[in-house]
Amino acid sequence: MSAFGEYAPPLDKALTHLKYRPDLDLAALFAGWLTHTYRQAGWSGSCIVPVPLGKGRERQRGYNQVALIAEALSAQLDMPVLPRALFRIRDTDSQVGLAPAQRQRNVAGAFSADPEQVRGHTPLLVDDVFTTGATLAACAQALRQAGALQVFGLTVARA
Repeated sequence: MSAFGEYAPPLDKALTHLKYRPDLDLAALFAGWLTHTYRQAGWSGSCIVPVPLGKGRERQRGYNQVALIAEALSAQLDMPVLPRALFRIRDTDSQVGLAPAQRQRNVAGAFSADPEQVRGHTPLLVDDVFTTGATLAACAQALRQAGALQVFGLTVARA
């Protein structure tokens, strides 16, 4: 797992802005930072998979901010994005304010992946913020269970 920067001003404000306003220029800026971070890590992924929002949250916002970043990252890395390869099989509570153990329980078993899309691939799993790693770990587990060879995690910020 690798993150571009710390979840502190002004990055935290920019991430919050993207969460509630679909700003494609900001998503492209974040993707540029993630491209640099990815290349610095020396990884070799074969596809990009954004962490999915719950259906209710995506319906409320009208978009998934992480999918916007993933689309821009796809163009910069010339790597396909698979927006439907990973999905939530149950809604979860917001992770904000939960203790680490609560975060793990909250997302345990919440994700599944489509084997036809990820089997034999090395996904680059993208999210906006890494706090305890519970969400990325649950997503990576689902991807590996579906046949992913290896999973790399990349976030814009680390709390």
